[in-house]
Amino acid sequence: MARPRKLDPKKSLEVALEEATRLFPADRIREVAEASGFTQRLRKIDPVLFFWNLILGFSCSAQRTLTSLHRQLEKISEREFAPSSFFDRFSPKLVEFLRTLLEQSLSTFARESLPGGLAGKFQDVSMFDNTVVSLCDSLAKEYPGISSPAGVKITTVMSVATQSASSFKIVSGNTPEIDTITPGPWMRDHLLLFDLGFFKYQFFARIIENRGHFISRLKRRANPHIVGVHRQWRGRTIDLVGQDLRDIESRLKREEIDVEVEIDFKRRTYRGKASSDTMRLRLVGIMNEESGEYHFYLTDLPHEDFPPKVIRQLYRGRWFIELLFKELKSRYALEALSTTKKEVVQALIYSAMLTLTVSKAMFLAYRAHLRLSNVEVTPLRWAIVFYEGARDVMHRILKRCGVDSSMEALMELAFLEAKDPTPGRKRLQDVWEF
Repeated sequence: MARPRKLDPKKSLEVALEEATRLFPADRIREVAEASGFTQRLRKIDPVLFFWNLILGFSCSAQRTLTSLHRQLEKISEREFAPSSFFDRFSPKLVEFLRTLLEQSLSTFARESLPGGLAGKFQDVSMFDNTVVSLCDSLAKEYPGISSPAGVKITTVMSVATQSASSFKIVSGNTPEIDTITPGPWMRDHLLLFDLGFFKYQFFARIIENRGHFISRLKRRANPHIVGVHRQWRGRTIDLVGQDLRDIESRLKREEIDVEVEIDFKRRTYRGKASSDTMRLRLVGIMNEESGEYHFYLTDLPHEDFPPKVIRQLYRGRWFIELLFKELKSRYALEALSTTKKEVVQALIYSAMLTLTVSKAMFLAYRAHLRLSNVEVTPLRWAIVFYEGARDVMHRILKRCGVDSSMEALMELAFLEAKDPTPGRKRLQDVWEF
């Protein structure tokens, strides 16, 4: 058995910084700034410096205001800018600049191999959900909300292979959740996990048609018709075939239910007509020992390869996207949008998403290198030290890009705090191992 390498946190950090500059190379930042027209508004400032100051100097700052960002840019560039000149840079061209860089980075994000329980079964596991950010009331016309006059809904698809988002979309806060995801060929060989906001039989049919797979909780009002049983129980049991679920639910006493159900649903309206259709899905029910009630899941996964408890375990992984939103909101200024200008809102949302992308890319590289020394790094602890050390990261990255900036600091010891203090403890990410 090979001996683990000696721990070298400085080398691990250099590997992580190298991944950040691979994802956002200086030449590409300048090219996108030129193509989007954003360079015309910078003139005296290198777009590389502006980009990293925005991504790591604002989103990870305790003082999340454009005024503090202005001061920070003056400090690291050692130049003075009139406030009006600086604020005018938050324009549609800046939004296009950031959006393009985000899309390009997501398409080149480094993938890891799926955990053993998933490897060979799926190309990836994707979780999707929305989070809503309230805005100033004056933006109600551009972004009408639901619980508040104005708000944006941010739709995110998260990948297990990248441990980060694979796509983002910004829509009005009052957009129905089911309308924020577009089925298509990207679903092929993916396992999709989502909450009840996306529960719609039409949607399930589109996933299957695109050769994808899914697991969803069953809505309380849904009453599927049972047409087959995947597991036989000994003794005197209720005959499930031919029954509607809700008609017999109160009489069920089994620990698990694993049946085939038939569902009637309406297809999308085409030329003013809505056709009817039928599909068969698998229904899994697992009794909660404390409440005595069932948790029901609909899926198309075969019962031979995915027993009921594995279905429940996989669905638990959906909470990874909740942690992603928590990191966006609590660490990267996603809730600090107290502005009346639409372009500023869009720019700061893309900035937060880019900050998250940089953090996740560095995390994967840092963790992979430390694992050579049998040291584990946890995502939540990494998020904390990345947030606290973001400005030092910025100066290291700028130096690697050949851009002069002041205030360089050492970070090796700080980032070593991301390592797991209790390596034997069971963690949420273990849901992928079965």
